[in-house]
Amino acid sequence: MTFPKWERRSENAAVLGAHAQPLKITALGGSPAGTVEGEIVRFADLAALEAAPDGSLAGKIAFVDYQMPAARDGSGYGKGSAIRSKGPSAAIRKGAAGFLMRSAGTDSHRVPHTGITRFDDGLTPCRRPR
Repeated sequence: MTFPKWERRSENAAVLGAHAQPLKITALGGSPAGTVEGEIVRFADLAALEAAPDGSLAGKIAFVDYQMPAARDGSGYGKGSAIRSKGPSAAIRKGAAGFLMRSAGTDSHRVPHTGITRFDDGLTPCRRPR
């Protein structure tokens, strides 16, 4: 019996241009390899990304900037987790070349929170060379 395997390598990202700066990132489990460069389009939450017109993100990178609220009972985690699991497929449907999301955690440090992602049946992540 064989099992699928995903290995974390090294990830890096940076804002380019007049306000250049490195970003602290980590890939979600199951993310494709490759290099993507493009304009970033910010969405406040998953619903805003899903409401974008089909094809409107062609060659762009979708960024969902939802900040998970801190709660002792973890009640904010569900919405953040939904972005991780549904966001990449929503971005592909809108034509995006890549997908980013704010870390699904509530700590104030700059260590990204990770987890696994998935792609809906029939959708293939873009792998567009720079």
